[in-house]
This record gives sequence, C-alpha cells and structure tokens, in this order.
Amino acid sequence: MWDCLFESGEYGPLCPGQTLNLTANNVSGGTYAWTGPLGFTSILQNPTISNVTTANSGNYVCTVTVGGIAGQPCTTTVVVSPIPTVTASTASSVICNGDCVNLNGGGASTYSWMPGGATGVTVSVCPAATTTYTVTGTSFSGCTNSTTINVAVNPAYLFTETQGICNGASYNWHNNNYSIVGVYYDSLTTVQGCDSIYKLNLTMNPSYLMPTNVTICNGMAYHWRGSDYSTAGTYYDSLQTIQDVIVYWH
Repeated sequence: MWDCLFESGEYGPLCPGQTLNLTANNVSGGTYAWTGPLGFTSILQNPTISNVTTANSGNYVCTVTVGGIAGQPCTTTVVVSPIPTVTASTASSVICNGDCVNLNGGGASTYSWMPGGATGVTVSVCPAATTTYTVTGTSFSGCTNSTTINVAVNPAYLFTETQGICNGASYNWHNNNYSIVGVYYDSLTTVQGCDSIYKLNLTMNPSYLMPTNVTICNGMAYHWRGSDYSTAGTYYDSLQTIQDVIVYWH
C-alpha cells in the first residue's frame, strides 16, 4: 500500500500572510486528493495556499489513488501563529530638551527600536527634538508586528546678557545686586515645565584719568569747567558717560 509520505517539518509554524506549501512525495501513476480547513480541496501533488491566516491552521489530509485503489490517507498538522499585538508605552510622552525617557514594549518576545537600533523590552532614549519611534516585536513563533510612539521635546532656552559696571558700582539682576566681576546664572521654568537658563557676564568698565596742565600769571584766573581758579593747586572734576571719566588740572 502507498501513502503520501509527507516530508516532516514543512508546515509550521507559519505567520499570517505567508504561503503554505503542502508537499507529498511522488507516487508513480498516482492521483492526489487533499482536504483541509475552510473547505480546502486540491488534486495537485503539491498545492499551495497564499496569504494564510490563523483559520488555515488544522489538519490537512492527502490520499493517493493508483489504479482506482486509494492508499492510506496521510494527515499533517499546519500551525499558523497569530501576529503579535505589539504595544509601546512610556511614563512621559513629553519631555524637556536634554532629558531622557524609557520606552516600554509589550505583546511580543523580542523588540527592536528605531531610530537608534536599540533592542530590549525597555530602552532609554534622549531625543533632541520631537521623534516618532517604531518598535518591531517578534513572537516566540517568529511572527512580527510593529507600532509607533511619539516623544515630544519641549525646548529649554539659554539667555545670555553681558553687563559692564564701574568700580564701586553694582548691577541689579533678577532681584540681586552684583558688584564683583564674574559669571552668574539663574533659571526660570517655562509654561511647559522646562528650565530656561539665564546667564550674566559681569565685567568691570575702566575709569579714565585725563590731566591738563595750565600755567597762569599772578593775579589772573583760569576758567575751567564752569569755574574760575586763581590759586595754584590740583583740581578735579568727573564726567559720566557710558563709563566714568575723571579729568583734572594743575
């Protein structure tokens, strides 16, 4: 008696969308009759079913007939595994520039994340701009599916100010007085909850001394900066421009 003589290991697990290739060994002079799930029938020795679904799982039976005599039916089991329902989640889908966040996969056995190429059920990402991540999950049976998750990045701002002061003066900045040259920082929180950094470069402006030498005769006066001077000596006045200027004469 003859049978189909199935070759083992060819019928699963398959994934939805793949092609099922049913194979029976050649029997000289034989005709073939296949039956299976969903009312499947075929008289081909090696029939195929395209774009299978989980409904195509089950037992397929092949009977070979030679000279009007049917051989022993052969049965093989086909397994079509379901596509995994892949999920992606995060504790916070909105972060500030410079921060990082964990992305978590679910519904599969292994995970691959793009962009970046990281693998694992949980990965840490630190995007500099709003980014959409795609996670591809693979089930134990080798079937894959993908989903996406968006991480929005709110900006953090840096404002820089340079201010010069004169010796002995101070500069009020963000409700504080500063009189020593240096770099100072302050921060404010934006409406999105991100820090905005303020930077002050405090410099010291130079003071200028501008002397003038004047000689007068006895009994005479010298008119200087709105006043008359007739006695020998050294006199001072100051001007306030962008920076302090000190002038004097003697």
